[in-house]
Amino acid sequence: MNALETIKRGLSDLVAEAKRRLARGRSSAASGGAEGRDAGAFLVRPNVDVYETPEHVVLFVDLPGVKRSGLRVETYHDRIEIKALRDDRNAARSMSGFVPDGYRVAYRLDATLDPERIDAELRDGVLRVMIGRADAAKPRRIEVK
Repeated sequence: MNALETIKRGLSDLVAEAKRRLARGRSSAASGGAEGRDAGAFLVRPNVDVYETPEHVVLFVDLPGVKRSGLRVETYHDRIEIKALRDDRNAARSMSGFVPDGYRVAYRLDATLDPERIDAELRDGVLRVMIGRADAAKPRRIEVK
């Protein structure tokens, strides 16, 4: 067996093990697992672009296959978490034949951002999250007398 065949076999074994673990997790979720709908789901970190303006920090999160009903955006004190489950889990296949069940990403919000001023919109598989800056962090003009 040459090196390439060894690598292929190792990858094949990893994919098979991931599928077995995923199947076990889904069967426990179907029988009323503690985490409900996403118990045992294979979640990956989505691609995220971050832009800053004087008024907001804007996140563009790629969530292909996700519908609004499978999406959750939550804040906890100084954190924001985005968790999304794909609606089309069986539609597309990667080269390995394995597709993630969904996505999860979390960020810490620093003191310059206001967790009460967050808007989110999902369009064409891209989630746009606008996080408003705290009033104290916005630039303001000082009038000189």
